[in-house]
Amino acid sequence: MGIIFIVVALFLSTRVDFINGNMTHTALLPEYHYIMIVYIATLALYYLYRLHNHDPILQGLLYSCAFCLFAGILIPYTDNLFYEHAHIFFTSLGSLFAIGIVIRMIDCQSLTNYHKAMVERGYLTFVIALLSAIFFFCGQFNGLFEVTGLSAFVLFVEYDMKKPRN
Repeated sequence: MGIIFIVVALFLSTRVDFINGNMTHTALLPEYHYIMIVYIATLALYYLYRLHNHDPILQGLLYSCAFCLFAGILIPYTDNLFYEHAHIFFTSLGSLFAIGIVIRMIDCQSLTNYHKAMVERGYLTFVIALLSAIFFFCGQFNGLFEVTGLSAFVLFVEYDMKKPRN
């Protein structure tokens, strides 16, 4: 299921210029606005369902991430300064909660298998360095940045859910 989310994100990101645009630009197009809302809602609800039996801190991070991303996609990025800042605030906060979800999953993994947790932390560090390089060279949060970040999140969570829990 994670691969489907990545492919749909790649499709939606390439509806506008992949390097100079992002998913917000796609959501502003009338023909893709409702598709983006359904995509974000499906992504949030799927991971809320899949991770509902984890610890309460992770559940709080999941609910916060889902709320922020959904609120961010519902608030249009327009010329109105309030809407513009609200959209950026909610989507950025949702992204930070997503990083918090990954960090919490790594911390839970470190209680049972410390070596694997450190390997996963190395992968997280690599992804953050890769995203930083994309941001540095492109100078903005573009479609490449968003798809890379979403892919890393989806692949990590899907991998972590397949591991047996003690």
